[in-house]
Amino acid sequence: MSTCITIVVAVSISCAIGSIASQGTTEEDIDVHIINEPNVWKFDSLREKPCVVETDCGKVEGRSRQGVHVFKGIPYAKPPIRELRWKPPVSLKRSGACWSGTLQALGFGPYCFQNHAIFGIIGSEDCLYLNVYTPSLDPSANLPVIVWIHGGYLMFSGSAEVGYHPNETTVIDTGLVYVSFNYRLNGFGFLALDILAEQSETNTSGNFGFMDQILVLEWVRDNIKNFGGNPDLVTIFGHSSGGTSVMTLSVSPLAEGLFHRGWMSSASPNFQITLEEASKANLVFLERSNCSDIECIYSLAPEQVLHAIPTDVYPYWGSVNSMDLPIKDLLDGALCIVDGVVVPLDPLTAWKEGKAHDMPLVIGTTTQETDFMPFTTEIRNWSWDQYKSHVAERLDPFGKNITKRAMLLYPYDETKDTPELTFTTMASDIQATCGNSLLAEHAALSLKSPVYRYVTTWWPSEPFSYVGIPWEARYAFHMSDTFAFFGFLPYYISNPTKEDMQFQALMQKAIAYFAKEGVMPPELNWPEKPDGMALIGNEMVIQEDYHKEECKFWMDNGFFIYSWKN
Repeated sequence: MSTCITIVVAVSISCAIGSIASQGTTEEDIDVHIINEPNVWKFDSLREKPCVVETDCGKVEGRSRQGVHVFKGIPYAKPPIRELRWKPPVSLKRSGACWSGTLQALGFGPYCFQNHAIFGIIGSEDCLYLNVYTPSLDPSANLPVIVWIHGGYLMFSGSAEVGYHPNETTVIDTGLVYVSFNYRLNGFGFLALDILAEQSETNTSGNFGFMDQILVLEWVRDNIKNFGGNPDLVTIFGHSSGGTSVMTLSVSPLAEGLFHRGWMSSASPNFQITLEEASKANLVFLERSNCSDIECIYSLAPEQVLHAIPTDVYPYWGSVNSMDLPIKDLLDGALCIVDGVVVPLDPLTAWKEGKAHDMPLVIGTTTQETDFMPFTTEIRNWSWDQYKSHVAERLDPFGKNITKRAMLLYPYDETKDTPELTFTTMASDIQATCGNSLLAEHAALSLKSPVYRYVTTWWPSEPFSYVGIPWEARYAFHMSDTFAFFGFLPYYISNPTKEDMQFQALMQKAIAYFAKEGVMPPELNWPEKPDGMALIGNEMVIQEDYHKEECKFWMDNGFFIYSWKN
């Protein structure tokens, strides 16, 4: 049940990385960063209404504006600290750790502890909080629910990331219920070690962040009805490592029945490292932390855990080569692993063998994924000779015939193309696009439900720069489809064109309709795989495949193992 009480309050559209008010924590208690949220939604007034909703752990109070009800910072698990570090998350309800009174769900919970790509070291180990955005608090509304899983290479980011999460505008534009959340990252969420497995009931370790995600889905199943949502109509939607998370959950027996549709954008398709392999590779963590036993690593301060993570040495958790062409025999390790429990089989094999959850699925990438943050800023001023030289330097070790064929497959017209465009297209095919196309092919063959494939081709009308990133993307960059869906293009583009807004509207229409119906809008004529796929710009183009010949070449020559790996 829910109640609303009218009150007038001045509102600041901002995101605060801090603890929720109900915990009695002030901004002075932790390292807090306040960042102005893009003001892309326009309200007639700043009137707010406190709203109270009953959950299975107690009442929560949020805020309503213009028919949108927002609850931020609802804890869904006991803080994974001290003896709960490197353990499966513990449900508040099942552990009897619920709050008393009414929880003030008015501000985002803290980021999970991380070395953020922009802010540096921020966050807290006490970070397992979720947020709900809904157009209705009527339990009989039964609205479709989208659970958003943020990206960040499983190393950083969170549900409060500026411009990268559901918001009031998304609710107004689509009429759906949204849930976003934090999950454990980096060494806290994905450390696989034998000494951790020995303390586990399942004799496994790692994948703790995925366990957090599963607990969120259980919370949605048990609570979302009182927020106007339908627990039997849940779509998981993730970008980048969030897309990898969607892929993971689609094959996890622990997540069966907790969601009903999946949309994975720019996922890392290369997911094959076993628990045994990861535990061996991660011994470097023990060396860097000067620990050799379980008591020692549990005594590490959070900063010491971060410093011990192998980002700059094998297994390269920082991914040393993700925006460039591959270096022969230089392979990353992995954070997410096939552990036999959370993930019994790697997703590619699971789809091949028909052992994934049978649900409608969408798999998307962009044509120039690596243009979001290329490996060198000098690429913008490259000559064609510099382009050819770098391609040869990277590909000749695989065989000069590989370089020659690559040059033929990625021809250029100097009057139209740039070295940056041609190079980022080639690198993106190897790193993301071709591997995801392979996943889509196998998913379509094994699932009875519809499987859709798309590639984003939209270029922003002016150089696009994300907050804090010292690079302006010009082409179909990583994250472009996600920014569009959340309605943020007018914030990042000073004078959006008709074409920019058509792309945004198209992404919102496709995702919202898919969440409601499990298929694409009929008027888009978007075919299921294997009958075709979609190129999405300011309009949609349907074709048999994207870069079919190029991808066959890369896959036939063993380049799948060089695609993105989380």
